[in-house]
Amino acid sequence: MGEASPVALGRTQSAILCADVHGYSRLMARNEERTQAQVNRSIYLMRSLVGEYGGRIANVAGDGVIALFESAPQALQFACAIQTEFRDKALWNPGDDPITFRIGISQGEVFFGEGNVQGHSVNVAARIQALARPGGICITDVVQRAARNHVGGRLRPLGLRYLKNIDEPVELFAIDIDGGESLESALIPPASASLRLSRPAVAVEPFFAMSRNRDHTYIALAMSESLTLALSRFNWLTVKEDRSSGLITPVLGGSSIEPFIGDGDYVVAGRVLGMQRSLRLVARLREHPGGRIIWSSGFDLSAGHTFKRLDELAAVIAARLDRQILMAEVAKAWQKPPEGLDAHDYVMRAIPLMFQMSRDSLHEAEQLLRAADGGQPRSSRTQALRAFAALLRIGQQWVRDPGVAVEEIDWLTRSAVEYSPTDAIALALRGHVESFIFHRFDSALNSFERALQSNPSEPFGWAFSAVTLSYLGRTQEAMGRLERYRELAPLDPYPFYFNTAFTLTYALAGEYEKAVEVGRRVVAENPNYFAAYRPLITSLGRTGRIDDARILLGKLLANEPQFSIGWFRSKYPPLPNDQLEHYLQGFREVGVPED
Repeated sequence: MGEASPVALGRTQSAILCADVHGYSRLMARNEERTQAQVNRSIYLMRSLVGEYGGRIANVAGDGVIALFESAPQALQFACAIQTEFRDKALWNPGDDPITFRIGISQGEVFFGEGNVQGHSVNVAARIQALARPGGICITDVVQRAARNHVGGRLRPLGLRYLKNIDEPVELFAIDIDGGESLESALIPPASASLRLSRPAVAVEPFFAMSRNRDHTYIALAMSESLTLALSRFNWLTVKEDRSSGLITPVLGGSSIEPFIGDGDYVVAGRVLGMQRSLRLVARLREHPGGRIIWSSGFDLSAGHTFKRLDELAAVIAARLDRQILMAEVAKAWQKPPEGLDAHDYVMRAIPLMFQMSRDSLHEAEQLLRAADGGQPRSSRTQALRAFAALLRIGQQWVRDPGVAVEEIDWLTRSAVEYSPTDAIALALRGHVESFIFHRFDSALNSFERALQSNPSEPFGWAFSAVTLSYLGRTQEAMGRLERYRELAPLDPYPFYFNTAFTLTYALAGEYEKAVEVGRRVVAENPNYFAAYRPLITSLGRTGRIDDARILLGKLLANEPQFSIGWFRSKYPPLPNDQLEHYLQGFREVGVPED
């Protein structure tokens, strides 16, 4: 046993462990000599063991210890071992009450100055150790991901925490070595029944024809089959089949659906009406039980419709039903009392909070998503939405350390796709990360293709892929995909987000008047979404509306004081040279600083 040799001075990546005696001042006031002797023995034990775990003691000050390790697993293994050793009363003299340490572990860059180890991550470790319970350990999310297979106790999420003198919230986890009560309760209470994510159930009644025409009857039944298939591609829904599963008996004019749908679920019904040479399909969504109609819409058909055309129409109807069910589920979640919420309710509550686009609402949304994601098995959809929230923070420039945020997003989107390789939203978000963050356009397009194959009714796949096509200069293709998004989601409850993609695409295509028209609508819909300002500002500049553009530029700089043409070049995905110069020229005409 022995202490590891010191590393060379300078900046280095390390796992940082901070340990501090709980109630040190009280213990010293009670019996100074005995307390100091106990602390000295404790620190000696740390020094004697730390080298075995690849670490070294970097600093000792009174009752506090800072140790550095080459990796997070080493730091966590040491922390678990030392807390177990401190529970061994043989360490203490007879009659002594064992003192207890609280330990915090973070990971990041450190450096040495004036004889002490310093750095932002050191400050984080020092702050979070105070959140551990006596004898416990508190770790950051970065440490948790790096050392998840080395936890020597029960791991519990604590959510995002704002720490003293730390600008950005930090996601924390606690480790309970002895399996007792949690080290610290999460800011959001645990879900009422289970953290397993429930899924709303949707049943599709066999559609029926309002005439005795056999062809109309076949069209009605074919549409119900196509719609059942299209809805089943939405992974967050449980779709009840009809004849194939025996759950629903196909009876024209009605169904035996009642015994098979639980409370709070949904029923899709439809009719085909014949009108001379044309047909009209009417589809409805209603709650069950109760029968309240949530949504209804009509679609024109022709008697000569092919099965392919029916499948295409079913894809559109499924997309619109999905959004209506989503909005209904969000409303239900917000109507429930806090003590009755489950993981699904947490996710539903988080969605509108994300799109409010304020720091506080986004912070609350991320807390809810982390609470929902605390159970096993984890949900692909929840992981994807956590990544989406982090992307919004990056886009809004609300991150202190972009590198850490990017690492989190990369891990979350990869995990989401691993958990469910056919989740279209997870695949679409992974594609957007590959494009927007890493500028790996071929990989992005592959993810988008997989998303659209998995669920051609999911608007995210069409809209996010359009953004990447715009970056590549393929603006006409991009516009086609955005129009498909609009067809699938005409009642998008948060239209400003993907309307920004329209603004960007019009601007990159040189259609500045259209970009201004849509961009102004976006800013009116949500003035807090700063990513929409940039394409609108350059388009206003290119159309000579300098005063209007400068008003928006002032608001943008208030949120992003670092914004400049140089910043844009370094941070934005690379554009074709001609598009880039036209885009930057609009900034120059408005007076955006070069650097």
